[in-house]
Amino acid sequence: MRTIKRKHEVLFDIGTRRLIYPLDTNFINDLDSTLVRKWMEAGWDIENVVMLELKHLTIPGNQPPQIGTPSELFAGLIYAWSKQLYFKVVAFTKGFFDNTNDLVLKINTWHEKQHVINAEEHIVNGVKVLTEEDIVKKEVEYVLKTFGKEGFEARRNDVFSDEKRFKNSDAIPRHLGFVVAEGVLRK
Repeated sequence: MRTIKRKHEVLFDIGTRRLIYPLDTNFINDLDSTLVRKWMEAGWDIENVVMLELKHLTIPGNQPPQIGTPSELFAGLIYAWSKQLYFKVVAFTKGFFDNTNDLVLKINTWHEKQHVINAEEHIVNGVKVLTEEDIVKKEVEYVLKTFGKEGFEARRNDVFSDEKRFKNSDAIPRHLGFVVAEGVLRK
Protein backbone atom coordinates (compact mmCIF):
# COMPACT_ATOMS: atom_id res chain seq x y z
CA MET A 1 0.00 0.00 0.00
CA ARG A 2 1.39 3.38 -1.02
CA THR A 3 0.64 6.51 1.02
CA ILE A 4 0.58 10.00 -0.45
CA LYS A 5 0.36 13.00 1.85
CA ARG A 6 -0.96 16.27 0.48
CA LYS A 7 -1.63 19.57 2.17
CA HIS A 8 -5.26 18.79 3.08
CA GLU A 9 -5.47 14.99 2.76
CA VAL A 10 -3.74 11.64 2.89
CA LEU A 11 -4.31 9.14 0.10
CA PHE A 12 -3.90 5.40 0.60
CA ASP A 13 -3.40 3.57 -2.68
CA ILE A 14 -5.02 0.16 -2.20
CA GLY A 15 -4.61 -0.98 -5.79
CA THR A 16 -8.18 -0.61 -6.98
CA ARG A 17 -8.41 3.04 -5.86
CA ARG A 18 -6.99 5.57 -3.48
CA LEU A 19 -8.85 6.09 -0.21
CA ILE A 20 -8.98 9.76 0.75
CA TYR A 21 -8.59 10.79 4.38
CA PRO A 22 -9.04 14.56 4.79
CA LEU A 23 -6.79 16.26 7.31
CA ASP A 24 -9.11 19.23 7.75
CA THR A 25 -12.52 20.44 6.62
CA ASN A 26 -11.44 22.06 3.34
CA PHE A 27 -13.20 19.29 1.40
CA ILE A 28 -16.65 20.19 2.72
CA ASN A 29 -18.81 23.28 2.18
CA ASP A 30 -22.40 24.37 2.52
CA LEU A 31 -24.39 23.59 -0.61
CA ASP A 32 -24.98 26.66 -2.79
CA SER A 33 -28.48 28.12 -2.21
CA THR A 34 -29.41 27.73 -5.91
CA LEU A 35 -28.73 24.00 -5.65
CA VAL A 36 -30.62 23.80 -2.35
CA ARG A 37 -33.65 25.26 -4.12
CA LYS A 38 -33.28 22.78 -6.98
CA TRP A 39 -33.17 19.87 -4.48
CA MET A 40 -36.26 21.18 -2.70
CA GLU A 41 -38.11 21.68 -5.99
CA ALA A 42 -37.36 18.02 -6.77
CA GLY A 43 -39.42 17.04 -3.73
CA TRP A 44 -37.28 17.45 -0.63
CA ASP A 45 -39.61 18.59 2.15
CA ILE A 46 -37.80 17.57 5.32
CA GLU A 47 -37.06 20.62 7.44
CA ASN A 48 -33.92 21.52 9.38
CA VAL A 49 -31.52 19.61 7.16
CA VAL A 50 -27.88 20.55 6.70
CA MET A 51 -27.01 20.37 3.00
CA LEU A 52 -23.33 19.96 2.24
CA GLU A 53 -21.17 19.77 -0.84
CA LEU A 54 -18.13 17.49 -0.78
CA LYS A 55 -15.05 17.70 -2.94
CA HIS A 56 -14.81 13.89 -3.22
CA LEU A 57 -17.04 10.90 -3.84
CA THR A 58 -17.86 8.72 -0.84
CA ILE A 59 -17.97 4.94 -0.42
CA PRO A 60 -21.13 3.80 1.39
CA GLY A 61 -20.48 2.64 4.93
CA ASN A 62 -21.90 -0.81 4.26
CA GLN A 63 -19.46 -1.49 1.39
CA PRO A 64 -15.81 -2.53 1.61
CA PRO A 65 -13.53 0.33 0.52
CA GLN A 66 -11.66 -1.95 -1.90
CA ILE A 67 -14.70 -2.92 -3.98
CA GLY A 68 -17.55 -0.60 -2.97
CA THR A 69 -18.88 1.72 -5.66
CA PRO A 70 -18.46 5.37 -4.67
CA SER A 71 -21.44 7.67 -4.93
CA GLU A 72 -22.16 11.36 -5.36
CA LEU A 73 -24.93 11.57 -2.80
CA PHE A 74 -25.87 10.39 0.68
CA ALA A 75 -28.27 11.33 3.42
CA GLY A 76 -28.74 10.37 7.02
CA LEU A 77 -28.15 11.52 10.53
CA ILE A 78 -24.99 12.67 12.21
CA TYR A 79 -24.99 12.00 15.92
CA ALA A 80 -23.45 14.27 18.52
CA TRP A 81 -23.99 11.97 21.47
CA SER A 82 -22.09 14.12 23.93
CA LYS A 83 -24.67 16.87 23.39
CA GLN A 84 -27.60 14.47 22.94
CA LEU A 85 -28.22 15.88 19.44
CA TYR A 86 -28.44 14.64 15.93
CA PHE A 87 -28.36 16.50 12.65
CA LYS A 88 -30.19 15.58 9.47
CA VAL A 89 -27.72 15.80 6.60
CA VAL A 90 -27.68 15.47 2.82
CA ALA A 91 -24.27 15.56 1.16
CA PHE A 92 -23.63 15.96 -2.56
CA THR A 93 -20.36 15.61 -4.43
CA LYS A 94 -19.37 18.74 -6.31
CA GLY A 95 -20.88 18.48 -9.81
CA PHE A 96 -23.71 16.15 -8.76
CA PHE A 97 -26.39 18.47 -10.13
CA ASP A 98 -24.56 18.78 -13.46
CA ASN A 99 -24.75 15.02 -14.00
CA THR A 100 -28.44 14.34 -13.38
CA ASN A 101 -31.71 15.11 -15.11
CA ASP A 102 -34.92 16.29 -13.42
CA LEU A 103 -36.59 12.88 -13.38
CA VAL A 104 -33.61 11.13 -11.79
CA LEU A 105 -33.22 14.05 -9.38
CA LYS A 106 -36.81 13.52 -8.18
CA ILE A 107 -36.12 9.82 -7.68
CA ASN A 108 -32.87 10.52 -5.84
CA THR A 109 -34.68 13.01 -3.62
CA TRP A 110 -37.32 10.45 -2.70
CA HIS A 111 -34.65 7.79 -2.04
CA GLU A 112 -32.55 9.99 0.23
CA LYS A 113 -35.65 11.13 2.13
CA GLN A 114 -36.26 7.50 3.05
CA HIS A 115 -32.83 7.29 4.66
CA VAL A 116 -33.42 10.39 6.80
CA ILE A 117 -36.99 9.46 7.72
CA ASN A 118 -36.00 5.92 8.69
CA ALA A 119 -32.94 7.02 10.65
CA GLU A 120 -34.96 9.57 12.60
CA GLU A 121 -37.75 7.04 13.28
CA HIS A 122 -35.07 4.64 14.53
CA ILE A 123 -33.67 7.22 16.96
CA VAL A 124 -37.04 8.48 18.16
CA ASN A 125 -39.19 5.32 18.09
CA GLY A 126 -36.72 2.44 17.84
CA VAL A 127 -37.99 1.17 14.47
CA LYS A 128 -35.79 -1.21 12.49
CA VAL A 129 -33.03 0.42 10.47
CA LEU A 130 -33.65 -0.23 6.79
CA THR A 131 -30.77 -1.48 4.70
CA GLU A 132 -29.92 0.06 1.35
CA GLU A 133 -31.52 -3.00 -0.26
CA ASP A 134 -34.76 -2.40 1.70
CA ILE A 135 -34.90 1.20 0.49
CA VAL A 136 -34.10 0.21 -3.10
CA LYS A 137 -37.03 -2.27 -3.04
CA LYS A 138 -39.34 0.49 -1.82
CA GLU A 139 -37.87 2.82 -4.44
CA VAL A 140 -38.61 0.41 -7.31
CA GLU A 141 -42.26 0.20 -6.22
CA TYR A 142 -42.47 3.99 -5.83
CA VAL A 143 -40.82 4.71 -9.20
CA LEU A 144 -42.99 2.26 -11.13
CA LYS A 145 -46.15 3.60 -9.49
CA THR A 146 -45.22 7.28 -9.84
CA PHE A 147 -43.14 7.49 -13.04
CA GLY A 148 -43.86 4.20 -14.77
CA LYS A 149 -41.49 2.31 -17.02
CA GLU A 150 -39.79 5.54 -18.17
CA GLY A 151 -38.83 6.40 -14.60
CA PHE A 152 -37.64 2.88 -13.88
CA GLU A 153 -35.44 2.83 -16.98
CA ALA A 154 -34.06 6.32 -16.25
CA ARG A 155 -33.11 5.34 -12.71
CA ARG A 156 -31.66 2.00 -13.80
CA ASN A 157 -29.56 3.68 -16.50
CA ASP A 158 -28.34 6.27 -14.00
CA VAL A 159 -27.29 3.59 -11.51
CA PHE A 160 -25.45 1.58 -14.19
CA SER A 161 -23.78 4.73 -15.50
CA ASP A 162 -22.59 5.70 -12.00
CA GLU A 163 -21.27 2.20 -11.35
CA LYS A 164 -19.28 2.34 -14.58
CA ARG A 165 -18.00 5.92 -14.08
CA PHE A 166 -17.09 5.59 -10.40
CA LYS A 167 -16.11 1.91 -10.06
CA ASN A 168 -12.44 2.54 -9.23
CA SER A 169 -12.63 6.24 -8.37
CA ASP A 170 -10.75 7.71 -5.44
CA ALA A 171 -13.15 8.26 -2.56
CA ILE A 172 -13.64 8.96 1.12
CA PRO A 173 -14.93 6.01 3.15
CA ARG A 174 -18.38 7.32 4.15
CA HIS A 175 -18.03 6.66 7.86
CA LEU A 176 -15.15 9.13 7.78
CA GLY A 177 -17.30 11.73 6.01
CA PHE A 178 -19.82 11.54 8.82
CA VAL A 179 -17.08 11.91 11.44
CA VAL A 180 -15.63 15.00 9.78
CA ALA A 181 -19.06 16.49 9.16
CA GLU A 182 -19.91 15.94 12.81
CA GLY A 183 -16.83 17.94 13.75
CA VAL A 184 -17.94 20.79 11.50
CA LEU A 185 -21.50 20.75 12.83
CA ARG A 186 -20.50 20.62 16.48
CA LYS A 187 -18.52 23.88 16.34
